Amino acid sequence: MCDNRQMKRDGFRVGLVLAVGFSLMMSVWYGVMCLVNHSHYQTFGDLAIFNQAIWQYSQFKWPYSTFHLNRPFLGDHFHPLLMVLAPLYWIWPGEETLLVAQAVLLMSAMIPLYLIGYKLTKSAFFSLCVIFAYAFYLPLQYTMFFDFHEIALFPPLFAWTYWAFLEKKRAWVWIGMVIMLLVKEEVGFFVASFGLYLLLFHKGWRKMGLFWAGFGAVYSVVVVQWVIPKIGGSNIYLGYGEVGQTPAEVLVSFLKNPIGILGMFVDAPEKIETLHRTFWPYGYLSLLSPLGVMLSLEQFFTRFVDQVNTSRWTIGYHYSAMIAVVVPIGAMWTAGFYSKFVPRWRTVVLIGLGILLVVLTRVEQINRSAVLMIKRPQFWSRDVWMDRVDKAVSLLPDGVSVATQRNIVAHVSTRLGVYPLNDMESQGEYILVDFHPGQAEYNFYALGNWQEVEEKIQAEIASGKLEVVYNEAQVYLLKKRG
Repeated sequence: MCDNRQMKRDGFRVGLVLAVGFSLMMSVWYGVMCLVNHSHYQTFGDLAIFNQAIWQYSQFKWPYSTFHLNRPFLGDHFHPLLMVLAPLYWIWPGEETLLVAQAVLLMSAMIPLYLIGYKLTKSAFFSLCVIFAYAFYLPLQYTMFFDFHEIALFPPLFAWTYWAFLEKKRAWVWIGMVIMLLVKEEVGFFVASFGLYLLLFHKGWRKMGLFWAGFGAVYSVVVVQWVIPKIGGSNIYLGYGEVGQTPAEVLVSFLKNPIGILGMFVDAPEKIETLHRTFWPYGYLSLLSPLGVMLSLEQFFTRFVDQVNTSRWTIGYHYSAMIAVVVPIGAMWTAGFYSKFVPRWRTVVLIGLGILLVVLTRVEQINRSAVLMIKRPQFWSRDVWMDRVDKAVSLLPDGVSVATQRNIVAHVSTRLGVYPLNDMESQGEYILVDFHPGQAEYNFYALGNWQEVEEKIQAEIASGKLEVVYNEAQVYLLKKRG
């Protein structure tokens, strides 16, 4: 018996070392890919917004976003926890810091996920298979390669909080809940859902569950409807369509017509596809756990009732970052709970489920995975226009204000004044623009196609309003005169 326990302890320790090593390896892997992607001008405005603000935090300034909505940073979304990243800028001030930090944050969740898996299943093998699936999970890849977002702080925070719950570390659960609220205004609804789960399914945690079920929901409503507008000067939320303009109105609509609101989970092909691609890589195991069901319902409710921002219906962008940690935890709970009913076959069942997750993960990567692009030569190759833009960026003086296009703005956002190109007449001492053929018109905002913008720039140069600091082919760095 003692030998068996020692073997289990040794297996756990070996698995933990492998989990830590795999987390570090994948952090480097994703970090390098994000930096290469950025160097190829495949990052956009969101990275610029966060970089400008966190750089200002590092300078002990109240952050103000000049590129987006021209308002205080916390008057757009409420995410004060981002202040913890500011000290990184004392070492390396720039947007690259955020890209690497995001990779490390998301991949670091594998360590508490391994601990959770072992606590629930006592299987190091199965737990390692789960974190393998997490590392290559497609919704997580979309988050990783879509600029930077504050929600990257959430997966490791919730994973550690849930581990603290399993270990009955109440003080740490309280601390985790408080910190999660500071990630983003909408996380209060998630915290409320987790509190409701504790209230309904865990007798010893009902008082805490009741508190967080109420406080989390109230927190999000108050921050969305009063705090953000107070800071920003107006409410940036566009409403949710016919179900309501505010979270409180959406809740009222649900109470009046719960069947109709729940029907919105499957009223569009994109939503059905999102549900499938969220749960399929883990064999739908998460849907057999109360935790997986309740937290997934909260996530998809907040996304699918939104009739205005329909991009939230997909697994793309960063909208699946929160559920990316819920699904593996739900799968581990399911495996641990139901395998107890076949004690003689439990080890075989867990090994089989682990292998299934690895196979499903591999199948999901076929013709879809971005992370596997690292092995293709075209991922590393650069076009000549990129070198020209690099040169123009290097010639831009520190501290001056600049107006530029979407795919360049992140590269010049470590400054107080950076503006969209459609403000080039009124904002910015310099203009930085690239007109190489074939790029998306998205880069040029609402200015028409890039040929029209180039003609306008040429006219300004000819009239003497703009001085050419650098021009090679169709890349311009221009300084305003007068």
